[in-house]
Parts: sequence; structure tokens; C-alpha cells
Amino acid sequence: MPLSQSRSAPAGSIEQALEDCRRELASARALNQRFQAERSELAAVLEGSRDAIWRWDPDGTIVRWNKAAEHLFGYSAEEMIGTSLLRLIPSDRHVKAKAVIASVRAGASYAHYETVRIRKDGTAVDLEMTVSPILGEAGDVLGVSTMCREITERKQFEASLAQRLTELTAIHALSERLQAANSLDEIYGAALDAITTALDCDCASILLFDANKVMRFVASRGLSEAYREAVDGHSPWNADAAAPQAIFLADMEASEQSPELKEIVAREGLRGLAFVPLLTDGRLIGKFMAYYRAPHVFPRTEIDLASTIGRQLALSIARRLAEEELRESEMRFRVMAENAPVMIWISDREGRCLHLNERLRAFWGVTEDRVGEFDWATTLHPDDAPAVARSVMEGIKNRSGFSVKARYLDAQGRYRVLETRAHPHLSAGGELMGMIGANVDITEREEAERARELLVAELNHRVKNTLAIVQGFAHQTFGHGGDPTEARKAFEGRLVALAGAHNLLTEANWENASLQELAAITLDTAGANANRISLAGPSVLLSPKQAVSIGMALHELCTNARKYGALSTEEGRITLEWFQKNGGARPELCMRWQESGGPPVSKPLRRGFGTVLLERALAHDLDGDVTIGFEPEGLQCFVTAPIQRPTGVPLSVQIQS
Repeated sequence: MPLSQSRSAPAGSIEQALEDCRRELASARALNQRFQAERSELAAVLEGSRDAIWRWDPDGTIVRWNKAAEHLFGYSAEEMIGTSLLRLIPSDRHVKAKAVIASVRAGASYAHYETVRIRKDGTAVDLEMTVSPILGEAGDVLGVSTMCREITERKQFEASLAQRLTELTAIHALSERLQAANSLDEIYGAALDAITTALDCDCASILLFDANKVMRFVASRGLSEAYREAVDGHSPWNADAAAPQAIFLADMEASEQSPELKEIVAREGLRGLAFVPLLTDGRLIGKFMAYYRAPHVFPRTEIDLASTIGRQLALSIARRLAEEELRESEMRFRVMAENAPVMIWISDREGRCLHLNERLRAFWGVTEDRVGEFDWATTLHPDDAPAVARSVMEGIKNRSGFSVKARYLDAQGRYRVLETRAHPHLSAGGELMGMIGANVDITEREEAERARELLVAELNHRVKNTLAIVQGFAHQTFGHGGDPTEARKAFEGRLVALAGAHNLLTEANWENASLQELAAITLDTAGANANRISLAGPSVLLSPKQAVSIGMALHELCTNARKYGALSTEEGRITLEWFQKNGGARPELCMRWQESGGPPVSKPLRRGFGTVLLERALAHDLDGDVTIGFEPEGLQCFVTAPIQRPTGVPLSVQIQS
């Protein structure tokens, strides 16, 4: 504007323009302040995120690196900012990574994809990653944001689950193939497939004792002929071994086997070996082997799998051998059946006995010349007789085999559970001649199954009791407010004390626990509290209920001593003494907790969880007397409880001021 015009411009218009400028400036400042606040807020969110987050320029240079990323990868922000993100990527993935960078630079994004990155210490870490481009107003890529979290545990769990599924699938397939097998070769093939798959081994073999009781290869996979010839006949057990146990060698070179055997195995390139006996009715018939070319530690799951495969394989081999022997000739069958370790019988088409082998005759107390007169149905338990009769009649009518389980009275007057498997005996012309069957005494197996059910019920009971205890801990610890951190520490400490008592009981099959060991573990007298807590007393075994209660009480007393009592000062000491008193109507356990050298003690204004635990838990579980003394020189606690808790005796709890 010319000067003359500026001078002639109205004063109001100039003031208005200045006011507009001031408003725009104020608005810009407010916008800038809001921008800075939002930027600070976003930065705080970024730094506080549990996920590792970093931002990088379109060329792949890292420009932002949060705390979670520092923790995950071990690199500080100073180390990473200004460097290429290829630093985190394994070298064999750089080509693919550069292609991804180029696609993101073009606007592509990647959500929740799994990959691997390298930490500062060189270890690989499994990640789930999301990559998102940051776009400008014109749609151009200004930068890229990467967010990720570690999924190592998830990957390990998935791998473990997949392995377990593979194992179960292999066992299921083995069962089906063994049931359908028509020859020993089919059984061997099914078993070798299951061994190599379920046990994930490099080689496998099956060996059986021959007629001369020499262990011979009958099938193998992955082994050289030279190796088989070199070890043919070798067995860690003889044919008459009683209850042989499987042998698992993690590394043959480090084992105590003979130098000659080690040399043979080394020439074959093998290191880890498993020897699994094949047993049928307690009789050793052979073994199967699993081989690994590297040292191999056998976890409990593999040991159990090997035992399962061995049982199924042994049963299948024994059954098949019996069937083949049966088909050779009836006379040979009779000779074999007479001395077989199972009860074998032959009946006519009416169900009358034609032959009972020696074991079955001994079971029923029948002499060989009276077999034709013997009516086996009279030994059936009345409750089982209808079901057995139906099975036998259906088998005869349909000319089919049958399987039935029932109780029979033996020669000693005991009912024993027999599992019977019978097959039709047909003439050459297909006419039904009768049935041939075998009885197996499974009384102990049935009892074991019932014992297992009782064990499961007992386990459920104990789990419920433990959960109730933990629920009580939680209610007392967190139900009254207070510092959450302290509450959490207290809760964890109580769980550790409970676990310590359970560990001792588990080692003793939940029958009892040593008071000496319980006190030493709970009070850590060999660790942090060494030379500060002394224990004295005879050997005393506590019941499970007593062990849990006393363990928790000692934990609370020790925790209180660390916070407020003798263990809160360097000079403080604690003595725990106990003895057994046999006078009176019942033997009693007497315990004395004495603190000294700590701060002066005064009676608390309110009862804490420890006092409540001593009052209620010990009162209920020990059925004894508890006396707590808040003496100035140190807290005292006296406990008297019966060694074997009687019923109907009340408990008194005293608190001295």
C-alpha cells in the first residue's frame, strides 16, 4: 500500500487488523500447546507400554525406541536410534526383510504376524509383530511404527502340545494296527512306526528270545547289518529275569557299559539308547530298542510312552504267537495249553467242559478225570451268572467269539474276577464243535483300578482342602485393605510355606512329616536365618493336617519376627524347642517359641492374621493348647497338642498380656 494511502486509511481498520492478528496468534499458540500436550501424552503411552514399540524412517532407520524394546532386546535407545532395523533381523532373512521394508514404504501394513528377531546377546526370540505405516495428509509415508510382543512361551507350549498329539496319535494308530494285524510282520511294522514316531528316535529294533533263550533281531529300522550281527544275542536281562526294568542311557559314551559294546555302538554313530523289556504275564519274551544319534535325555513322558508301547507290543506278539501255535495242531495246542500261564478251556456246543488246563483245574480244584462231570456255571457269582449265560449262548448261536468278565469261586472259597475270551471251534466243514477260551485272573487289576479311583477321590479331597486354605489366605491377606505390595508378599510367603509342608508330605506319600525338617525348611535355618534360629527336640512325625497347620504357624511367627520382633535387629535370636510328654491320658507334643534381643514387645491393639491363624487353625487342626505371651523381652508362644488326636476334646487358646 502506498504511504499516502496508509496515512489516509481509517484508524479503526488498522486496529481491527491488529486484533485479528492477535487472535490468530493466540489460536496458534493454543493449538501448539495442545499439540505438545498430545505429543507428550503419546510419548508417555509409548514409554509405558508393555509391548516393545519402535518407529523407523521409510529407509529403515530407527528413530524411536521405547523401554519395553530395551528390555526385550537388551539394546538401549542410544544404541538403536540412528541404526538400521536390519540389526535385529537374522542375516538369512535380510533379503525378505528388505522386500517388506519396501512394501511398507509403499503403504502396506502387516498385522499380528509371527517372526524371529535377534537380541543383543545373540539369542533368537519368537515375536508376534504388527507393522503400520504413518501417513501424511497427502497419503505419503512419513514413517513406520512397529509393535511386538514375545511369544516364546506360547511357541514352546504349541510345540509341546503338537508333540503330545503326535505321541497320542501314534499310540492310537498302534492299537488299531495291532488289533487288525494278521501276522507278526504286521505287528513289527506297526510297532516300529509307533516307536520312531512317538519317541522321535533315529532308529528302532525289536528282538525276541529264540528257542535257545538267545535274544535275536526280528525287525529293525535304520540299523546296518554289521551292527545287527555285532550285537545279536546281547541282552541286559536273561530269559528268566523277574520283573526286569527298562534301561534308558542318555549317552552311551558316558555310561557304565562294557568298552566293547561302547565301541560297537560308536561305530554305528549312536549315542542315546533305550532298552524296553517285552513282558507277557510277567514273562520276558524280548525287548524293543530306540536309538538316537545324539545324546538324549529321556523325560518322564517318553519313559511312560515306551512302557505303553512295550506292553501293547508284548501283548500283541504273545497273542499272535499263540494263534499261530493254535492253528498248527490241536494236539500241540493241548500240550502248550496244559502248561500255559493262563487258564485255558475247551467246551462242546452245549457249553459242557471237554478240557481244562492245569492252571484252570487248580483254580477250581478239579482233577483231570472229573473234568467231564464238572459244571463250571455252579461257581459263578449269582449276580454275574445271567450276563455270562447270555454271552455264552449268543456265542454258540452266532458261532462267534465272545468276551466276558465275571466272578468265580475258586478252590479256596474265594471269588476271583476272571476275564474270559472265547472263540468258536469249527470243524473242517464249518460245523460248530464248541468253544475254545482262556481265562485271565484280573482280580488284582480290578483292585488296582478301584484303588486308583480311591486315590483320585483322595486327591480331589486334598485339592479341595488346599484350595480352601488358599482361599482363607487370600481372604485374610487381601480382605482388609492395606498396602497391595505388602499383601502380595505376605500371600506369596504363605503359599511358599504351604508348599514346603506339602513337599515334605509328598516325599512320605502323605503319611507324615518330620517336625525337624518342617521347621528347618519353613524357618530357613540353613540359609538367611542360619545362626539366628536354633532348633532343639526329638524326632517327631506329624500327621498331614498337623504338618500343614504347624508349618503355617511357624511361617507367621517368623514373618512377625522379621517385621517387628527378634529378626528385625542384628542382635535378635529365636529358639524353638519341643519335646514329647507321655503323662496323662494321651501323649502330647509340647513346643516353645522364644524370641530375644529384639525391640521391646507390647501387646498389639488388634489381632493380625498370624494371631488368628494360631487361634483358629491350630485350635481346629491340632486340638491342643496355644499360649501367646507378649513379654517385653520377646514374644513367646507355647503349643501343646496330642500326638494322636482324640475325638471330642475341646481346645482352649490363651493370650497373655
